[in-house]
Amino acid sequence: MPVSYTFSITNTRKKQIWLLACGLLLINSLLILFFALHNPSNYKILFVNTAIIFLIVFYNLFSKRATIATYRLGYFLVAIAWIKLDYYWLAILFSILFFLGETLTKDTTVFINKTDISLKNLFTKKYNWQSIKNIILKDGLLTIDFKNNKIFQSETAEKISLTEENEFNDFCKKNLVD
Repeated sequence: MPVSYTFSITNTRKKQIWLLACGLLLINSLLILFFALHNPSNYKILFVNTAIIFLIVFYNLFSKRATIATYRLGYFLVAIAWIKLDYYWLAILFSILFFLGETLTKDTTVFINKTDISLKNLFTKKYNWQSIKNIILKDGLLTIDFKNNKIFQSETAEKISLTEENEFNDFCKKNLVD
């Protein structure tokens, strides 16, 4: 029987976050286009940049083959456009939003060992066994019932066999403190 278990939990908010990201790209490209029309020295570069961003947004919205690389390219082009317009603070803000979005779309990783349970996403949350009332894995659904009446329940990203499921549940029963 293993001493620790690691599960990857599917992020169910990924699609909503990327839709919000597309909206931010679209709004920023419209703002860049507006500023480009009022800045004749960088007009051509910014217009081409905005056109490419529009294509990226519509590709990401309507293509089933959209990847993280196309989002990254769009965010990079927006940051470059804001720098070209001398709005460095907007480029920095947009870069921070991009990295936050990237982090929030990652799957949560659950580490369970004899001393504690850790949920790692944007921040790592550690729970000791004394704060857990029950923990069970059934049909790929991980349920953690806390003593303060909170429940964490989510599907695991990977398929788990029945024997591994039983081993995990036995491990948890041994570590639960009444």
